[in-house]
Amino acid sequence: MNRKCKSFAALTLLSLLAGVLGCGSGNAVTGKVTFDDGTPVTSGTVIAESREGDTGVSARGTIQPDGTYALGTTKPGNGVPAGHYRVLVIPPDLTDKQLQAGEGSAIASKWTTFETSKLELDVKKGDNELNITVTHGGNPVVGKVTFEDGSPLDRGTVMVERQDGKAVVAAHGSIEADGRFVLDTDMPGSGVPVGKYRVLVSPPTGDDKEPEEGVLASKWASFDTSGLELDVKSGKNEFNITVNKDS
Repeated sequence: MNRKCKSFAALTLLSLLAGVLGCGSGNAVTGKVTFDDGTPVTSGTVIAESREGDTGVSARGTIQPDGTYALGTTKPGNGVPAGHYRVLVIPPDLTDKQLQAGEGSAIASKWTTFETSKLELDVKKGDNELNITVTHGGNPVVGKVTFEDGSPLDRGTVMVERQDGKAVVAAHGSIEADGRFVLDTDMPGSGVPVGKYRVLVSPPTGDDKEPEEGVLASKWASFDTSGLELDVKSGKNEFNITVNKDS
């Protein structure tokens, strides 16, 4: 094969490879992510997933400061094959410092899984637009558990719950060595929805998973006997708890 034929063959092979890798073959999917009050979500990631056929297709797009995004499969914005997709929205990860300070996720946790977001996308040939409206994350609740002498309860769990129709809304937070805790409904930073809650303080457990005796008076470990109540407002909340030991 002469040099000219070899060059033509190489170019043909590169073209075929480009087609296999999907370069330029995706359909444009763009949109904007906003909260239900109309303000844009300023960071995070939109992820779309298709389970059609033998292999799945996944695409993602980074949310820009104005809320816009563009989906791509192999590189940012290079498009998505036609098909039906499930969609979720992931907020940026909070740092350990932010979590300890009780900062909440900007986006409610329901939007972060395919099963709960209920967002769907049908990608057609050509240009596609999917604008997404999400709700704000829960309200941060932080606090400290101390004994009557001011010393901290250095381990255990704070739990809250309220009845919401037939459903129960619950949140919990582990007590750290300095007595501090942060409440979340599920993932770290998810916060707590607005409402009035009953509260209990669960004592630490031993190796046998049973509550350690003598650490905390038993009344605090039940919603019915603790007498503790929490009224979560919109925004950051602080809830400090004073407990006692069994006499």
